[in-house]
Amino acid sequence: MSVLLSRYIRKENISIFAIIAILILLLSGISSALIVSRTNSLKNNGNWVSSKSFLEKKVSTTIAFMRTRPALARGRLNLGSWNGYNEIYYHKPLWPKEISFRFLPKEDSYIVVLFNKEGSSFEGILLGSYYLYKNVYFKADASGGFTEKKILSPFHLEPNKWRRVNIVSRGGNLIVYVNGNELYRINADFRHGYVGFRGGQHNVYIDDVSVKERSGNGFKEDFGRSVFFRGAFIFIATVVSVINIVFLWIFFNSQRQASFAIVFILILLVIVLAIYHIYDYFYAAQRYPKMEGKLKQIEEAWVLNEEKRIKDLLKTEEVLNKPLGQYRILFLGSSQTWGAGALKDEDVFPARIERELNTPDDKLKYRCINAGISGLVAKSIYELYEKDFIKIMPDLAIINLSNNDNPYVDNEFVYYLEKFCLLNREKRIKTIFILEPNSLEHRFYLPLHDPMKAVAEKYGIPVLDLNKFLADNHEEGFQWWDSVHMSSFGHKLSAKYLTQEIRSFIGNK
Repeated sequence: MSVLLSRYIRKENISIFAIIAILILLLSGISSALIVSRTNSLKNNGNWVSSKSFLEKKVSTTIAFMRTRPALARGRLNLGSWNGYNEIYYHKPLWPKEISFRFLPKEDSYIVVLFNKEGSSFEGILLGSYYLYKNVYFKADASGGFTEKKILSPFHLEPNKWRRVNIVSRGGNLIVYVNGNELYRINADFRHGYVGFRGGQHNVYIDDVSVKERSGNGFKEDFGRSVFFRGAFIFIATVVSVINIVFLWIFFNSQRQASFAIVFILILLVIVLAIYHIYDYFYAAQRYPKMEGKLKQIEEAWVLNEEKRIKDLLKTEEVLNKPLGQYRILFLGSSQTWGAGALKDEDVFPARIERELNTPDDKLKYRCINAGISGLVAKSIYELYEKDFIKIMPDLAIINLSNNDNPYVDNEFVYYLEKFCLLNREKRIKTIFILEPNSLEHRFYLPLHDPMKAVAEKYGIPVLDLNKFLADNHEEGFQWWDSVHMSSFGHKLSAKYLTQEIRSFIGNK
């Protein structure tokens, strides 16, 4: 075959061979870039882990963030993808000397650089362009609540511009540089631990991460799988070259025609793949795949399992024989009440409230039962309550609803809230409404809160504005894993507020 190639080069115009070689390189480069773009995900990247993956009470889109393309579309990390509030850590602990990265804040976004994560604590620096959050250095516990914080001087980060940030350990201080200019000098230092990043609801992009360790080691990350690109390029170029050589061997007696046919085919392939790659890179990679099929079946099966869990609870000895002196509180709601976003089951606010209500000097024994089921609306929850859950014989029913209900379905939400009120009045069960909270970063009006207040006023039911309470305390830590599902810290704050209000309500009765 080498003899054939040498005879071909001598006999035919070298320029045609050069054109074929260039086209093969172009085809290999475009094909490799397309393959990388089509397969680029955090899971395939392998260097990063998502904090959401470790939650006992999972939130939706956790798997999608790690396994699908939008998080790394166009070869950069978007912490605002898949409902935002994403937090990732490098998979191995490091002892940094310097952390460097480029980031692009979009409107109302921020970035949190996380470090010194070990066991039950971590530290970080929040930088952003969002008026709701001041730039701050903090220490936090495992729940995400700040145990210590230092407000940093204001610095306007104009959105939609890339910036290089360097955080350097020097003389027992952390010095923060933005585009080479010293911005902050913080009395803190790096220790051995995990390093990562966190964002909020809105898009913020990170690229070209570099960590230099005290040992001289470190790592670099461009989120583009450049190592995989080189391997794919070499493989594709080799395969296409071999195919072309074999093609020339077969049509040895018509070399000139064969050469022009190869050039034509290669040009056609280069044009078609280039157009498709541009479409894929700038558009398709950022589109979110539909959450259906097997995932939908898993979700439906999970809802049925949760219904079964509560129905099974009705059959237990504890529920069938309500102890004398027990005050039973039933929490009704959807995924937020169930506890999506909590690190552990005992972190969920109904469980926390039970612990906080039961003090040694209290005559009553409080039992809080969580009947939250993800994805349900007021109608379906009421039907389950009327048929089955009311058998729990609660003294107090606390209803935390509105996020899943459609405000444009005429009066359905109000209709079923009123049915709750009437049924509970008939059964002599006390009722409390909670205005289901959303993250303060969720800038949309919550249209069902006002109807909920109106129903409460009509039936003389207290309304607990948990939404306002969390908003008023939004700078005390990381409350959310998406716009409606709270972190363990969010559940902790909620339990603190609700326990006080519930105790006051019971005391007044």
